Amino acid sequence: MRKLIINKTCIFCNKKFIVTTSYKKQQYCSRDCYYLSMQNSKRLGQWEKGHIPWNKNKKLSEETKEKLSIASKNQKRWYKYTDEVKEKMQKAIYKHHIDRNHSNECNTNLLYILIVLSMILYIEKHIIT
Repeated sequence: MRKLIINKTCIFCNKKFIVTTSYKKQQYCSRDCYYLSMQNSKRLGQWEKGHIPWNKNKKLSEETKEKLSIASKNQKRWYKYTDEVKEKMQKAIYKHHIDRNHSNECNTNLLYILIVLSMILYIEKHIIT
């Protein structure tokens, strides 16, 4: 079965264009027209000069501050590592000498490379043992 074709008019440039029923809500003939129409729109987060935000000069109550403090303490942080993992990460930093002269410890000659932790764990598990 063929899809129905709908004739539409671009709301920015008034050009006629054709869409199928799956695109019946399309309002612009092209992305260019859409982006040009958005340039002067408030949808992009552009505020009028002199706009005052709703929370200007508002302070959090002590009760709210305490609730936020308790809530943040109970959260698990994804970036907290165990001591074992931290130690492995320290060993994972490789110091590369750009000019291949290992006695030249000048900062401009050194490049520090962090070996991916998962690679280290893989090597330990499969190659070393």
